[in-house]
Amino acid sequence: MGDYSQAAEFYDLLYPAQKDYPAESAIVAELIRDAAPHARTILDVACRMSRTAIEGAISRLEFEYLIGKATGLERRSEVHEFGLFTHAEMEAAFSEAGLSVEWRDAALRRRGVYVGRGAGVAETRASAT
Repeated sequence: MGDYSQAAEFYDLLYPAQKDYPAESAIVAELIRDAAPHARTILDVACRMSRTAIEGAISRLEFEYLIGKATGLERRSEVHEFGLFTHAEMEAAFSEAGLSVEWRDAALRRRGVYVGRGAGVAETRASAT
């Protein structure tokens, strides 16, 4: 487990337009008040821990939740797996599907997007990275 305090100062530089922290905090506080009026902090209601691992070409995100209820603690888990592909691999996949592909790196908050089009098809399909 790393020391994330050094990275925290860069988080807001990377995601400045994506997060409205005061508004999101107000929403969470209201949800807590509605669901659990006895709660003094979010930790009285729930907590989440996560771990990320890269296994070959797969990024695996594991989440563990503890949810506080009047009847006791409830534990839940979930796993998300994401493929890690190079630009060449993504372009080849679009090509193999019979689509022309265009990479737009300024789209989706500068994360970029692939736009695939079939020959003579007006519909556009997009895949975010």
